[in-house]
Amino acid sequence: MLPLKAIVVEDEEYSRNNLRDMLLYHCPEVELIDCVGSTAEAEVIVQKHQLDLVFLDVVLPGTTGVEWLQNMGEQQFAVVFVSAYNRYGVQAVKADAVDYLLKPIYVKELKQAVRKTIKHFWARKHSLASRGNRARKIAVSHAMGTSLINVNEITYLLADNNYTTIHWRQQKSLLVAKPLKEFELQLKGTSLFRIHKTHMINLEHVELYSISDGGRVVMEDGTMLPIARRRMAEFLSRVKHHVNPHN
Repeated sequence: MLPLKAIVVEDEEYSRNNLRDMLLYHCPEVELIDCVGSTAEAEVIVQKHQLDLVFLDVVLPGTTGVEWLQNMGEQQFAVVFVSAYNRYGVQAVKADAVDYLLKPIYVKELKQAVRKTIKHFWARKHSLASRGNRARKIAVSHAMGTSLINVNEITYLLADNNYTTIHWRQQKSLLVAKPLKEFELQLKGTSLFRIHKTHMINLEHVELYSISDGGRVVMEDGTMLPIARRRMAEFLSRVKHHVNPHN
């Protein structure tokens, strides 16, 4: 699918040119079709080209990027929002944004956003095919023997150096002499996701989450767990695909 056919929608000329140059010089995975200053111009390009990615300023003259997307209805391209303000993060999630970049944009964060977009398309393509093949139980060895644990019943895992405590429904828990990294590999492709170096959660059992105050989730049993800043964008993307896997 590479390169990604993309446009930049940004009304500030300096920011528009800066993002254009960063994409041209640092993101060979992106084929930049055009850079425009309004949603009206973007609309024309969308009609002419089959885009993969739109870098979209949140606040634009006469409208917002979110409103423009809502008015368009269903679209096939991914969106990376760009803004000088962090207060639009929730709106970005509701608009199914792949990422949210704060100005000034750094090359490292831009490249990460491009990689997330590539993963987004790969996941969308393969999620339905792989969903039916996911393992429903894992074998966990411990001092008393080996337990077969239903993956769907796991709520979260907590790491303590080379030990991991598995928590699942009915307030059950099990301490295992195995690092969290090994569980992360074993549970790849399931609804469990590592949001922090010390814990991994099951998206099926998240009661609520917040991106304010550093980010946190509250599980069904009331346990509150922090989200690492560097994992926030991927967490939001995973939540989006978990809730609406067909998009």
